[in-house]
Parts: sequence; structure tokens; C-alpha cells
Amino acid sequence: MQGIGQQLMSRVIDDARLAGLRSVICETQNTNVPAISFYQKMGFNLAGIDLSYYSNHDYPDGEIAVFMKKELSI
Repeated sequence: MQGIGQQLMSRVIDDARLAGLRSVICETQNTNVPAISFYQKMGFNLAGIDLSYYSNHDYPDGEIAVFMKKELSI
């Protein structure tokens, strides 16, 4: 049985497919390793980073925005 997070994300992915979307994109922080691992487990891949997403002073010692993307086959 899937956990609640997996169930919710599966629903988001299914609804996105039904809506004809090409992908689902999530954002988290480079310091949030559990979230990155979860997204990877759900089939997401690294899509990009933004060094100044939170502030102009985060890089190199602060949090960096990490974007994870799951391509959808329609």
C-alpha cells in the first residue's frame, strides 16, 4: 500500500495526464534531501536549479531552489 504522499502525488500525476499536460514540475530546496528522494522515487528527474529563487544572497552557503520534473506520456 502506498503512503499518503505517494497517493496524493499519483493523483496529481493522473489528473495532469487526464488534463493533457506534458509534465509535472515540483520545487524544493537543495537541503531537503527527503523531498528530492521522494520525487525521484515517483519518477521525477532534476530539471534545473535557481541560485537566487529565495534571495540574492543564498548562493553558495544557503538554500538553492531545485526543480524536479516528470514527463507525462499522454
